[in-house]
Amino acid sequence: MTLMPRFILLILVVGVSIWYTYHYASKIEKDPTKSLLYNQRDEDRKRFTIPSGEENIQMTGRQKAVLWLFGLTFVLMIAGLVPWDTINSKWTIFNNFTKWLTNVPFLGNLVGHDIVPLGSWYFSEITMLFLFMSIVVMFVYHMKESDFIDALWAGWPTS
Repeated sequence: MTLMPRFILLILVVGVSIWYTYHYASKIEKDPTKSLLYNQRDEDRKRFTIPSGEENIQMTGRQKAVLWLFGLTFVLMIAGLVPWDTINSKWTIFNNFTKWLTNVPFLGNLVGHDIVPLGSWYFSEITMLFLFMSIVVMFVYHMKESDFIDALWAGWPTS
């Protein structure tokens, strides 16, 4: 199987996407009323306006910690989804670590003997990662349990 047709298709699709986006942005820059979202412009301006005197707001330590945890979550997700041992058969560090961890007497029982190594994750593992990290964020941010549950349910899809 050759990669050249895929590469050509990638170049064409990216090129058309860039052209279309630039064309649309130029059209909206000339006449903002032609935007698909023009009717909600006033509402967006109200929502995203910074009150006067608050232009130089600094992030708190808790907010910075939560931002780092958010980034770490995505790094773990990517590491969990990339099939490392199929890219290079010598990259077995995650498989070896998982085997070692499950053979440690107490830890093996705690995490379970059927734990999936990084590089073999799928929806179940990613779901648990995000659920676990959201709970970690709750503790790091010192969020009340009731506020956490309300925020969790507010972000849950209703349909």
